[in-house]
Amino acid sequence: MPWFPLALTTACLTAIQDLLGKKSLQSLDAAVVTGLLGGISALVLGGLLWAVGMPPLQPGFWWILLANGSLNTLGFWTYNRALQLGDLSLTAPIVAFSPLFFFLTSPLIVGEYPTSTDFVGSVLVVLGSYGLNWQQRHQGYWAPFKALWTQRGSRLMLGVALIWSVTANLDKVGVLHSSPLCWVFAVYSFVTLGMGVTIALQGNWASHWEQLRPGGRNNQGRSPWVYLLPMGICSALAVALQMYALTLTLVVRVIAVKRLSTLMGVVLGVVFLQEQGLRHRLLGAGLMVAGVAVLLH
Repeated sequence: MPWFPLALTTACLTAIQDLLGKKSLQSLDAAVVTGLLGGISALVLGGLLWAVGMPPLQPGFWWILLANGSLNTLGFWTYNRALQLGDLSLTAPIVAFSPLFFFLTSPLIVGEYPTSTDFVGSVLVVLGSYGLNWQQRHQGYWAPFKALWTQRGSRLMLGVALIWSVTANLDKVGVLHSSPLCWVFAVYSFVTLGMGVTIALQGNWASHWEQLRPGGRNNQGRSPWVYLLPMGICSALAVALQMYALTLTLVVRVIAVKRLSTLMGVVLGVVFLQEQGLRHRLLGAGLMVAGVAVLLH
């Protein structure tokens, strides 16, 4: 199964990207980090595309890019807004439900009909992702679901999960109309421009210039580029491998395996950020691994 190592490597790189992102967010605004992430990734992807050559673009490419880029820009902004409005322990588990939406969006957009085995595997991965976030047990096991009716942040995050279930399918269409590298370069360039406009309208950039300028330091006394540059490189490589994987199998399988980044992120958080709760999350980890095993059956 050549798609599996590509999807698994995507998950690993995404987990490292998230770890570096957490470090960056200790001193920079989420919108600024997202915009810089997109820009650095676009530069890396542009260099790779220049090395391998520009493919011919099929009719309809620009319309697909307009739709995907607009939705991804909205998705990134909504994601940041949801984290700003809601508790992390209540909002973060909701986005893990995106694989379930593929059973609605994939048949409509790319004509893919996942099997019952794909459904069982995806459900196990989703439940495992949710289980990893049972950190705040005093709020109750069903707190994230209850928050859908009580917290705007959680409702926004459910919208993000739906948006990303559409954009992942559009990614496959875009790749088939160009090439994996060409497509992700175009999408990240679009999103970077969109986030740049958002940051300019919010007036966030100027307040971070002292850190981001040459010789600037964050509140830990380090240059923020120590985290931003490798984060952008990981993001570029992860999304490129994801696009190649999408050409080899169903979208829902690739994204479900990619969700293993949640599990990897927990381990990295414990090792590098001294976060707690790894022992209590073993059940969620086991469910995710079982889900991937079912997908590979």
